[in-house]
Amino acid sequence: MFTFKLQNSNDILNGLANLASSLEKDIKIINNIFKINGNNGVNSIYSKLYNLYKKKGIARFHVILQYIMSAYLYNRGYDVYVEEDIGKGYKADIYAEAPWESLIVEVETGYIPPSRHLDFEDYLIGKIIYKTLVYSQYADKFSIAIPSHLNIRFPRYLLCKRLLNRYNNLKEIIYYIYK
Repeated sequence: MFTFKLQNSNDILNGLANLASSLEKDIKIINNIFKINGNNGVNSIYSKLYNLYKKKGIARFHVILQYIMSAYLYNRGYDVYVEEDIGKGYKADIYAEAPWESLIVEVETGYIPPSRHLDFEDYLIGKIIYKTLVYSQYADKFSIAIPSHLNIRFPRYLLCKRLLNRYNNLKEIIYYIYK
C-alpha cells in the first residue's frame, strides 16, 4: 500500500472560495492550479462527482479531494474513473489504469460518525485496515489519499504485502475491524 499525502492540500483548500461558494468555483480554482483545460478526460470525472454531490451522495470536501487526486493521476498518464464498481458490491473512490499498472485510491477525509467520536483513532485505523484488505485485491496497487492536515497512524504491516499476510497480525486486524 502506498499513501498519497496530498501535500499542499491546505494551500489548495485555503485558496478555495469560502464555504458559501459553489463547488463549480472550487473546481475552477483547482483547474487553474493543475493547469487543466476543459477538453480533457478530467471533465467526465468532474461531471460524475458533481452529479453525486448534488444528489447528496458525496460530501463536498471528499469530492474536492477526489478531483485533485484524479487530476494528479490523469496528468501522469492514467485513465481515471471515480466511484467505480470493482466487484462484489465495492466501489473504489478512484480506479486508475495505465499500461504499466492498475491502481485504486481511497480518499480518506477523516470523517468520524457521531457514534465513534470517543474512539475515533481506533475507528480510522480499523477503516483503513478494512479498506486495505478488501480493495488491494482488485488492483496492482492500493493507496490511500489523505489531506496534509490529517495524521493517521498506519499499522506497519499494511505497508508491505509480506507483513500483511502474516497470521500474527490477524488478531490485531480483527480487533480493529470489529471493535
